[in-house]
Amino acid sequence: MIITCPECDRRYMTDNQSLGDVGRDVRCVGCGHQWFQENIRISEQTDVLDLDLEEPEEENTGSILKKLIFVFVFLGLIVASFSFVIFKREWVTRLIPESKIIFENMGFSSKKTNLSIVMDNIATLQKTDKGVIQFFLVGDIKNIADGIRQIPPLKVKVMGRCDAASWTSKIEAKLKGDTECTLDQWQHDWHETRLPAGEKLSFETQSRPQIEGMQNIRVDF
Repeated sequence: MIITCPECDRRYMTDNQSLGDVGRDVRCVGCGHQWFQENIRISEQTDVLDLDLEEPEEENTGSILKKLIFVFVFLGLIVASFSFVIFKREWVTRLIPESKIIFENMGFSSKKTNLSIVMDNIATLQKTDKGVIQFFLVGDIKNIADGIRQIPPLKVKVMGRCDAASWTSKIEAKLKGDTECTLDQWQHDWHETRLPAGEKLSFETQSRPQIEGMQNIRVDF
């Protein structure tokens, strides 16, 4: 049974037997207020019961649960923020050059790993298909390592005037301090996935319609 002090609203957990059959005078140990607490059974009690029991257990449990949820959410935010900084460290080092030393001391390189696959003879060509001017890339890649290497996907970005770009591209260019915005981008996958040492592979990307405002094309792995 839960008893509430009518003066300070402090709550206590007790059992019906301690109140007698009718009820009895009780006193709040918090504020000292005394009152008659009725019971559902009928009898007479003349002595006063001091309520020194703890507050209901469910309140303490709820408070602990809230604290645990807060701790887990806080730790989750820390882990997520740390992971974002690590995976975006190239972007972070461009904004804050001093952070490069921190990443290197942590064992993370601020630059892309050398894949030993290099590009050569990259050229942009045009063709007309059904009256539409299209462009595509041709070139070679070569494995300069001593062993077989995995060929990474080729990432192509069409750069140009920011007035012809989307708002997300404008924000990205502003963060990078770039004067050009990304107008289009795609990924060229290879039929061959591995390249032996010293060998060269020629490629031709898919054709794309020429975009208004395009100025140059960036190619990277």
